Amino acid sequence: MLLLCLPAFGVGCGSHTGESGAGSPGAATTGTAATLTTVVTDTTQQPPGGTPPAELQGTWLTDSGGGPLRLYIRGDRYTLASVASAQGDVVVDGSVVAFFNQSGASCPPDPQDDVGRYKWNISDGKLRLKLLGKDPCSPRVSDLTNAPFERVG
Repeated sequence: MLLLCLPAFGVGCGSHTGESGAGSPGAATTGTAATLTTVVTDTTQQPPGGTPPAELQGTWLTDSGGGPLRLYIRGDRYTLASVASAQGDVVVDGSVVAFFNQSGASCPPDPQDDVGRYKWNISDGKLRLKLLGKDPCSPRVSDLTNAPFERVG
């Protein structure tokens, strides 16, 4: 949430239960002649799930056919790195991991339009990802599913 206060223009911050101003979705303005407060909220929703579990966090390595490919999962962010790199957000809901909001021209610019869901499991020290449905970021599909990843960090 972002709170804007404009004291340089004679407008101060304070709480007031005045009128709600019309504006863009996720923004509300309240105020009187003495105070004006604008609140902007993020209306983007992420796929269901939470931060990946500890067993999924870390650095994973595979051979993508064109050389080594690393998958870094740190907190709620991921990076795919080989010759080029891409990064985005990640959430986990049980055995389903969702990659979204990826940088790069090959993915739709809207975070909700670039969600790729994969079933994940770790066995014999290897991470395997299986695509569920379609992933609109086509390069991500081959990067994540060509071969199992081995934990290297």
